[in-house]
Amino acid sequence: MQFIKISNYDLALIGIAIIYGFIITIRKSE
Repeated sequence: MQFIKISNYDLALIGIAIIYGFIITIRKSE
């Protein structure tokens, strides 16, 4: 059960990291 919770949390964290990195990339190119 814990593995499912950790994987879901990691997935959300990775998604946020990708979106955050995408925003930084757009700001740098401006």
